[in-house]
This record gives sequence, C-alpha cells and structure tokens, in this order.
Amino acid sequence: MKAFTCLIAVAIMASGAWAQSEECPFGPGSCPVTLDNVVDVFFHDVADYNSCQRECKLIDECNFFTMFAVVGEPLNHRKCFLFKSCDTLENCDHDGCITGPQDPPLDDCIGDSYTCETELGNIVDVYYFDEADDFSCRHQCELLDDCCWFTQFSITDHPSVKHKCFLFQNCEYHEPCIDCETEKVCDA
Repeated sequence: MKAFTCLIAVAIMASGAWAQSEECPFGPGSCPVTLDNVVDVFFHDVADYNSCQRECKLIDECNFFTMFAVVGEPLNHRKCFLFKSCDTLENCDHDGCITGPQDPPLDDCIGDSYTCETELGNIVDVYYFDEADDFSCRHQCELLDDCCWFTQFSITDHPSVKHKCFLFQNCEYHEPCIDCETEKVCDA
C-alpha cells in the first residue's frame, strides 16, 4: 500500500496534477478496469466529491476508487468505480477524473470549498434559481424552521445557467464542493 501511495504521488507530480505530495495521493487516471479488479460501481450527484471514497471505505475488498463526471446521459452525475488494486494508472478521458486510495480523506486535499453532508436525512430541500439571483437560496433557508445551512453553486452545463441551491439541517460533516458557497443562517 505504501509503495502504491508513493507511485501515485510521483505520477501525479510528474503530470502536473493538483495533488502535489504524499499527503494528497489523488490525481487523474483510472485504476485498471477489469472483471477481476472492479469491486462495484455507484452513481452520485455531479457535485458530490465525497461519496465515492466513502463507498470504498465501507466495502472490505475496496482499496482504491476512480470517479468522474458524466454530463447528459440522461442526467448529470458522477460515476464511481471501486477497485481491489491499482498497480498501474490508465488514461481517463472524462471530466474531473480523480483516482485515489481509501485514505487520506479527499476533502483534506481539495481545499476550503465545501458543502454540508449530502445524506437524505440532512437535506431539507433543493431549488434552482436564476444565475443572477444570489440571494434567494439564503432567503429560502431563512424561511424554513428546519433549515440552518445552505450551499449554492452554478450549473453551467444546462441550456440556461442556474444556481443550484441545497438547504441543510446541519453541517456537522463537510464534503468537498468545487466553486460552491456554503453559509450558516441560524443561531443554533
């Protein structure tokens, strides 16, 4: 495992990807997609960068994951492959292709932009607002008694650009979210 982490870090540094150290062994490429190596496949929201690694941690056979955005077919989503091993990296021609091990947490490597945990019990509601409307998400959360946090981000791959707005009960756990805005609106 330690040898693979070093291999991934070296490959990432050589490719100029965003992870630059052994502490962040994530980068582009895919583990070998073979019948013997793939443990499972999942589908998540296109903005969800955390669930794939979490799925990997829950399955004993899984040691690595690869995830990427799929735009269109029929709805935008993030495809998540779980793997037993990752001795070599294959080319991954998909948007936002990220591969890495179970640990460390990916959100520690992505940066400060986050959303609250996207579990069914934590999401109060989801709205879409016009791109120029940067106040309705906050306002909608303030109107609902069980809403304490909101996250909004731009959806640019739709015929008309929109803000997608998630309303949450709490934000005890953070998930990475690139270019999104998350705020607390309650006193609790």
